[in-house]
Amino acid sequence: MLLATLCPAGEKKELTDTQGRKIQADVEELTPEGVLKVRVAGKAFNIPLGNLVEEDQKWAKDWEEDRKAAAEGQEYAKVLFEDDFAKDGFGERWGHYKSGSVVKDGVLQGISPNVADHAAVDNVKIEGQSDIEVTVKFRFAGEKAKQFDIWMDDWATKDPTPAISASYPWDAATSR
Repeated sequence: MLLATLCPAGEKKELTDTQGRKIQADVEELTPEGVLKVRVAGKAFNIPLGNLVEEDQKWAKDWEEDRKAAAEGQEYAKVLFEDDFAKDGFGERWGHYKSGSVVKDGVLQGISPNVADHAAVDNVKIEGQSDIEVTVKFRFAGEKAKQFDIWMDDWATKDPTPAISASYPWDAATSR
């Protein structure tokens, strides 16, 4: 099973106003009066919710509910992605790179057709979040299975170095 959940704190978000103008903002709070407190390039701004497009208004309200839940100790209450592999085949959010992997009988069977070239990559992309918890349950299904890796990349920075990397069998040199 793969599960990614969110713990809302401050969050980077592209916001669009009703005139179609876009900004990249660090969202800090939605006040009870309906004012979204943000920072743009380090400078504080207060944006009345009614000045944003409907989609961003809904997002801000949902985000504030999640933020309040986290403040009350309900961390990681919002599920961003989950797959229990109950059906054969991958769901539509999965991506693949040099992979022959399959999902069969509730099990993701990771298959690298040519391991000398590159190990199989089966992935799910999740829109950027400030805090995220990933829970993975797995078991090696055969003697050929030797390693399981989890990578979390910051695709926005185009930095090829993973922000977080863990491998099983656990290796102190690669796990951080």
